[in-house]
Amino acid sequence: MIEESVLKNSIKHSDLVGSRLFISNAGTQLKLFIKNKQGKISHAQEWTLQDRDSIWDLLSLKASDLQQCQSIQVLTHFETYTLVPEALYSPSNQKDYLNQLTVIENTLPVVAEYIKSVRAYLVYQVSQNVLDFLKECPQHTKLHHHAAIFIEYQQESLKSQPSEVYIHFEENLFNCIVFVDKQLVYSNNQSFLSSSDAIYFILAIFQRLGLDPNEQPIILSGRIMPYSDLYNTIMRFVLNVQWFESNEEINLSLQEDTSTQHLFSDLIRLAACV
Repeated sequence: MIEESVLKNSIKHSDLVGSRLFISNAGTQLKLFIKNKQGKISHAQEWTLQDRDSIWDLLSLKASDLQQCQSIQVLTHFETYTLVPEALYSPSNQKDYLNQLTVIENTLPVVAEYIKSVRAYLVYQVSQNVLDFLKECPQHTKLHHHAAIFIEYQQESLKSQPSEVYIHFEENLFNCIVFVDKQLVYSNNQSFLSSSDAIYFILAIFQRLGLDPNEQPIILSGRIMPYSDLYNTIMRFVLNVQWFESNEEINLSLQEDTSTQHLFSDLIRLAACV
């Protein structure tokens, strides 16, 4: 008989049995929630990693605890990635694809994730913190890049608008994807230090794609709160700002409001795609 342990984040052993565990790591930010056998989402949690913290330290979970899960899905927001069309992709050239964008860290592996909806491979490096976590995880753990899930989810839920802009924020980083006539025309991560930096880069994307900020709506999600300095700055330059909303019934253990839902939108998208 397995002894039941109560974890720091209030997740009990019984909560994990037969459930699906979803974890997101973006820089120093860590989030998780559980989707139980009935399909309900619960135990939404978030933490900030300190200098020497590992993901295991913050979760206080053991590999034996995770063995009870039906599956573990891990999402990384590692900054640099590139999209390579399926027809041009070769596994032996993965490092070369990234080297064209940045100087890669040779000690970190380069991996690729196929995005069926756009017939392309997303090539990226895995952070050391995520690598250390995955080494101890059960075999039924799968790694995903946020950009791949972001594209897949939004591609499946496109509306009938001529163009659609989605921006997901994490700490000092946003991922923007743009569809025109239901085709992906832009996908990139952008780091920023201030609200003025963020809006500068957003408007540059609009200008590059010929979009009018007075007319083009954008849908926001992630670490951006209503009436924050970042939100208010965006509102000054983009007239139609909307929030991410999920089509499924969400039962979060924190506040059940739009702000909580969009904060965990990366995991909500992941749960819908896998």
